Amino acid sequence: MFHTRLREVRESRCISRTKLADTIGVSVSMVGHYETGLNSPSAEALIKIAKILNVSVDYLLGLSEEKHIKATHESVSFVRPIINGKPASDRQLEMLTKMMGFARDVLEDEETKEG
Repeated sequence: MFHTRLREVRESRCISRTKLADTIGVSVSMVGHYETGLNSPSAEALIKIAKILNVSVDYLLGLSEEKHIKATHESVSFVRPIINGKPASDRQLEMLTKMMGFARDVLEDEETKEG
């Protein structure tokens, strides 16, 4: 279950194996092994993967069908300066890109449930 969900979510977020590997501190081949089921990540790597992909660890492990981590006021408060007309930093643009991916996934999930 983990290997299938990891690949599906990574690809839906347009994150390469190389980007994921660099971010969690493993080799590209190790990410490939995770996605084929040859290896499993450490608990620390699993948490990093979930954060990067913006999904819950429970979802990745197949313990939940709820894919998304619930947004909190704190997690989205960084957009206030942008809304007020200030230029976005690279970090803010990265977070906005992740939020758009999250929104796309939620809408796709709703469409799938309706269809």
